[in-house]
Amino acid sequence: YELLLRDFLGANNYQMLKDTVNYLSQLGVNAIELLPVNEFEGNNSWGYNPSFYFALDKYYGSKSMLQAFVDACHAKGIAVILDVVFNHAEGQSPMVQLYWDAANSRPAANNPWFNALTPHSAIKFGNDFNHESMATRNFVKDVLKFWMQEYRIDGYRFDFTKGFTQKATSDDAAMSAKDDSRIAILKDYNNYIRSIDPNAYVILEHLCSDEEEKLLAAEGMMLWNNLNHSFMEASMGWLTNSNFNRGIFTTHGFTQPDGLVSYMESHDEERMMYKNLQFGNAAGSYNVKDLNTALKRQELCAAFLFTMPGPKMIWQLGELGYDISIDHNGRTGEKPLLWDYNKQAARAALKNAFTRFIALKKNNSIFKSNNIVANLSGAVKYIKLSEGANTVVVVGNFDVNTQTAF
Repeated sequence: YELLLRDFLGANNYQMLKDTVNYLSQLGVNAIELLPVNEFEGNNSWGYNPSFYFALDKYYGSKSMLQAFVDACHAKGIAVILDVVFNHAEGQSPMVQLYWDAANSRPAANNPWFNALTPHSAIKFGNDFNHESMATRNFVKDVLKFWMQEYRIDGYRFDFTKGFTQKATSDDAAMSAKDDSRIAILKDYNNYIRSIDPNAYVILEHLCSDEEEKLLAAEGMMLWNNLNHSFMEASMGWLTNSNFNRGIFTTHGFTQPDGLVSYMESHDEERMMYKNLQFGNAAGSYNVKDLNTALKRQELCAAFLFTMPGPKMIWQLGELGYDISIDHNGRTGEKPLLWDYNKQAARAALKNAFTRFIALKKNNSIFKSNNIVANLSGAVKYIKLSEGANTVVVVGNFDVNTQTAF
């Protein structure tokens, strides 16, 4: 369950979040991924502009409050995963300032941690870390160890690991050639984390070729798998680009499903219900723009997402059909709190469906099966899973017209 505390609760602090753990536990969540919580520039932020890596940002509360939240999660069998940003740091960072080229307004050439110029300048976010430098590698490891030991964190989601390279890289995943040095760097971090906790989660937002991601998955790392566009099109009833076969791990060349963290929504993606209500398809009296219909379309999508083998991620309040655009108040601006959605029968029904799908997935090993037959393009989509004498079939009509399935 990916969560931005600022937009999740009115009292945006860890104490209130601790009091909300029961809600997430009842939903069936077994891991919470917090957007960056270390000190970032300004207060009102998603947190991807880090400056001080060992300091907890004061905006959400104290060290003891976060520790109490982690303990409450562990008591419910819920892991806590931190989103961490090691591609870049902002200008407040003392490591940037200690070696600074004022004339060119950039890190100095002799900065032991940062590049003066970003090798992958087409996708530059801030002052760029040089992960080939042992100074950087040692610093990153110290940070990782600190949060695991001080806060009992269960793992990390690494932001934009494509940038952990000194080579030019493409914004296009398919065009990002295999990079052996980047693979070695990530394997080094993964091995270090597992030396502290062999069961820790290491999740990468990698966005590279299947060839490279397959090698990382073989090392036990997990890769973010963005299915937003195809699920969005399917939910709206526009079929041309609605193929979500990339949710099946074999289409990535993976031998096991555990390495693929698939999701319909994340902090970075438009909200599906917003698109349903604004741009949904229609035929006769059937209209995706109708709220109840749009929510049932989300339930249909969820049935397919959760039954695909492999771990799945929910963006906060997706289970209630949150329908405020990501661009409301600016892309990273504050979003309205709409917990009254829980009181609306149709939205509560969607949440209950999420709960049932999650329980089904967690309690039946067939949803980890490697024996899959699927057709996830066109109007009628299906998944067939087999395990011994048992078979599960998921079938749905994503058109806005009646279709014959079989």
